[in-house]
Amino acid sequence: VIHEWDETYQGKALKIQMLTFTVGTFKGATSRISAYYAYPADAKGKVPGLVQVHGGGQRADKNTVKTDAANGYASISLNWGGRELADQKPGEPGTDWGAIDPTQKHVRHYFRLTPDDRTAESVYSPRNNNWFILTLATRRGLTFLEKQAVVDTEQLGVYGHSMGGTITGQVAGLDPRIKAAVPSCGGAGITQAKNVARSGSSTDRRVGDKLYSKTIDSTASLRNLTCPILGQSPQNDFNCIYDDLNHNWKVIADKSLVHFSISPHLNHRHITEAEFTRTRFFDAFLKGEGAFPARPELAVELKTFNGIPVATVKPDILDQVQRVQIYYSINPNSLTRFWRRAETARYGDVWKAHLPI
Repeated sequence: VIHEWDETYQGKALKIQMLTFTVGTFKGATSRISAYYAYPADAKGKVPGLVQVHGGGQRADKNTVKTDAANGYASISLNWGGRELADQKPGEPGTDWGAIDPTQKHVRHYFRLTPDDRTAESVYSPRNNNWFILTLATRRGLTFLEKQAVVDTEQLGVYGHSMGGTITGQVAGLDPRIKAAVPSCGGAGITQAKNVARSGSSTDRRVGDKLYSKTIDSTASLRNLTCPILGQSPQNDFNCIYDDLNHNWKVIADKSLVHFSISPHLNHRHITEAEFTRTRFFDAFLKGEGAFPARPELAVELKTFNGIPVATVKPDILDQVQRVQIYYSINPNSLTRFWRRAETARYGDVWKAHLPI
């Protein structure tokens, strides 16, 4: 622990730490990562634990763990990118990856398995990939939480945005200690040939070879997913491509685990309601507070008497539904796709909309 202090935030008494911990030893050198950690100072019994993973170009965020702690969680934000923390003073220890480098300074190795002077192995191996090291660091974050007296070790969650969302998607199926996961704008996996082949789709981001696909890509771990997962990605996101999210997450065997919170029209950010969904998701699955609705049932009828397609939506837990809005598009390009707002009306327990084109 480098610094520790008490703070009142959102009316709640918190204990906050800036610290470092060991990820592992690679090529004879120790790799350590810095982090912010916070928890409720007056917790009555044990509380759920959360690991937060920052996105590209960012750093561990003190305000994020403070907000989590004020909401009743013990939360650690990992500083995998290596930037100095806001409270780190000159000469104080921070993230030091030692003989390896899984940060954006070593950017080509997010998609490579080949060795170089900053990889963990000297032979062709998935362990040379940056994502492998970052998922390992995230799992070490879970281990850190397990060792804290205030944490309920049976109720651990993980979340992150952008590159942090990618890491969240990769680690969600790898570690059975995770009981809920929320990748934001990441975790869709690489684009599959089926999506690339669609005319005008723009989904041409196929990367990695066969071994990468079987070991590093999110779809490799998501096949083994055993916890609820909430995919947060706006409809036009550049990093977590909407079409890939829908296609690749079909590998998840138990469809009841899968939830989505998709913001209309946006790229790489969310509307306020979608941001709040993450907190509601963790409260439901880690605290047991209320029921989180299952995905709504969606059916689209293309052959109608007048030739105008009709969409039908049946939401779960009807008494919680305030409004239903159906969007549709005829554009194949998933990044620039324009979404039309359909006139949506309720008929008993379902909502319907005509989709004129």
